[in-house]
Amino acid sequence: MKKIAFLLFLFVLSNHFVFACKCDRTDDIKEDYLLTDVIVHAKVIKKEFVTFSSTLNKNGLKKITSKYDSDKDRLEYLEKDWVIKIEMQILYAYKGKKLSKNITVYTSRLSASCGYLGFEIGKEYQVYLSNQCYFYPVFDKANLKPENNKGYWTNRCTRTKEFSVEEDDKLRALINK
Repeated sequence: MKKIAFLLFLFVLSNHFVFACKCDRTDDIKEDYLLTDVIVHAKVIKKEFVTFSSTLNKNGLKKITSKYDSDKDRLEYLEKDWVIKIEMQILYAYKGKKLSKNITVYTSRLSASCGYLGFEIGKEYQVYLSNQCYFYPVFDKANLKPENNKGYWTNRCTRTKEFSVEEDDKLRALINK
């Protein structure tokens, strides 16, 4: 009991950001198709842990550091390797414009932040991607825009999953409507 009380005390005193994943979505592929920026069938070719700052371009990083110059905790957050960077080869694009053959996808490394942790090198996935970083609420004063990011973002609240012929058929049918 003392251990639990001590851990609770440390948790309350700590000045870190706490996330809790809560997915509020229906299982409606038509709605998901309409609301998603980019949807691809892709193969994972590389996977690594990176810092949040590495997911931003120079302008995005400058916006954050200038808006939070006196908030050391948030600035420290930038250098934590809480992000998974996935390099993917696009095999088919269901939705999205001007996509290159290979794309960079980011997701949180923390399941509490809704990170999609199922990516494995060599496997194929249907990936539902956003141009917007999923950590932007942590830095809301910086007013980050999608163009401040270096790649796309996904999480476990999207339909992202291992490749499925059934999902492929449904997505291709939506394209042809």
